[in-house]
Amino acid sequence: MTEGNIYWSLRGREYRLGPPVEGAGGDVYSVPLSREIVAMIHDDGADLAVRERKVEAMLKLPPALPDIVEDGERFVRIAWPVASLHDKSRRFAGFLMPAVDMQATSPLASVLQEDQARADGLPTSLGAKINLAARLAVAITELHQLDHRVVHLSPANLRFHRQSLHLAVIGCERFSIRASRERFAPDPGVGGIAFRYVAPEFQESKHIPPGNEEAQDRFALAVLVFELLNFGIHPFDGTPTRDDIPADIRGRIVRNCYAYGATPHADLKPCPDSGHLAMPKELRSLFDRAFVADGRARPPAQEWSTWLQFYAIPSNNCVVVCGANASHHHFADLPCAACARDPLPPDNDAEAPKEKPPNPFMVADSPFVPIEHAFPPANLFPPAPRPKRVAPWKWALRRLANPREAALMAALLLALGYYLLSPATPEHVSVPKSADAPAVPATNPYLTGNPALQQSEAQTDGYVTAAALAIATDDRSEWQRAITNLHTDVPAHPPAPPSGFQPAFADFSASLSSDHLPASLLKADEGKRQALLNKLRQALRRNPYDDETAYELGWLSLVGGRQDEARNFFLHAIWVNPDRANAWYGLGVIGADDNQQTGALTTAELLTPDPTQAEAMRNAFPPLLLQLCSVKPDRFAELLVKARELAEHYRPLVAPPKYE
Repeated sequence: MTEGNIYWSLRGREYRLGPPVEGAGGDVYSVPLSREIVAMIHDDGADLAVRERKVEAMLKLPPALPDIVEDGERFVRIAWPVASLHDKSRRFAGFLMPAVDMQATSPLASVLQEDQARADGLPTSLGAKINLAARLAVAITELHQLDHRVVHLSPANLRFHRQSLHLAVIGCERFSIRASRERFAPDPGVGGIAFRYVAPEFQESKHIPPGNEEAQDRFALAVLVFELLNFGIHPFDGTPTRDDIPADIRGRIVRNCYAYGATPHADLKPCPDSGHLAMPKELRSLFDRAFVADGRARPPAQEWSTWLQFYAIPSNNCVVVCGANASHHHFADLPCAACARDPLPPDNDAEAPKEKPPNPFMVADSPFVPIEHAFPPANLFPPAPRPKRVAPWKWALRRLANPREAALMAALLLALGYYLLSPATPEHVSVPKSADAPAVPATNPYLTGNPALQQSEAQTDGYVTAAALAIATDDRSEWQRAITNLHTDVPAHPPAPPSGFQPAFADFSASLSSDHLPASLLKADEGKRQALLNKLRQALRRNPYDDETAYELGWLSLVGGRQDEARNFFLHAIWVNPDRANAWYGLGVIGADDNQQTGALTTAELLTPDPTQAEAMRNAFPPLLLQLCSVKPDRFAELLVKARELAEHYRPLVAPPKYE
């Protein structure tokens, strides 16, 4: 039994498992006090080494599908790993991922059958379904942009929120994942891939041949979109006119019996209640290309994304409310397919206003619509391909065209070379000041000799100051801008392995009780502090990108009464990891004024949604430590109350913290 077991992230963060998540499978567990995440534990005896490498690859290349927050409610768009989990022997055991609300969501299959959807109180209108189709295409596009593939794409790994219609992709650990030096094969599970969504060329294969995963995704996506927009009818369903036409869907897929094309199929008639004739020619053309014999013509997910989003945007007026039945929607200037299937007497109330009824399932401000997708040239030509992400070497060439940025890049390259060739950076090295670069306000001995890195950390000071002031004065846009700058400025670096001194630091901090810290430090305690300081300084010198060690050095500096040094270390930790909550809290303790303190404390609280961890963070700064920093505990308590109130106000408006 896994419930109650404790696992750890690579950073040493502890997670105790709660009961299994109902409806998510037996290997997905809740995490008490953390409603936003769940844990998947691999206990089926599979090759854990391969799974660990696969999760590492997923952590390095996540799709750009952040959660959406509306009216204080968060909607998960993809259950992608956010951190790996390990047992007490540091053996890989599973991973953390965002928690999809299984109670508030329904499987996509539940809206494909009209009668069942109505019985369950689910939306059945075209407006709702084209939104779902567009959101699905966006998700697949983002995965394909990173060269990841779903392979077993079907309604089984898609859920949607019944009220908001936000779509969530689940089962990501079974996708085909690209890594830097290998590709991880898909794992369709015991049942394999649902044959209704398998491309004709792979119907006779047990597995999708390597290199063909995207072709399979394109076919499955087209089938799902067709079913969504055509009342759940499968594109290879219909009425045969010859006895030798296969009776099953699989056989018809193999024979390319697509009955809904611009050119009618000779041997298979469309279902009588199909609405394909009421679809725009652009969508019908996409379906024709998806289901013809030559699979090379299948539209990519990006093309589906472009057109479906265009039709889903209310301001484009591509989908309108039916004049005969307000519960129906249809494509503009085309007949209402829903009326043809389910005719109702028209509403002859002459007193009724002529104004169109509101469409509850069309999103006014579609958060999933990138601006370059919003307005393709309707009724003219297929939209231009989405701009590809710029390769790093091309980005570098563009930057070199700017003399100022070229100089900075040269400095970065020199700094990187210095760091790689030097076993340790000298603690005291005189750095010549550049005539163009602003003076660095405080010298960090762990970056001295690396001018570009020093300059980068100096910028962090400005961003942190701006962020603290903005959030303290309730300027959300300025705070968001400063936080974005902090994340953008994080230097590229590999994950820092644990320094090995975390247990010693935990023991020392726990040994200092609130009644003997720090003015009355015993000599033995001070000796331990100095010894630990020296070890942690060496660790940070070896790896300047270890934000945990930087925070610990800041805390130990505060205990020793060295506030300026502590501030440098806290800034160093945030420079490497802007989500280091306890470093923000440390800056809040020693802030220059009330606004700086409140802003830093608010950010710390925002980054620590788990109440237990937030309390532990606060307890790390007891009253006597505050007094040593010339902070009045009573006044600090008032600022902390204000900070926690601000954090509660801001929490629904910002992205969730990273779980490391």
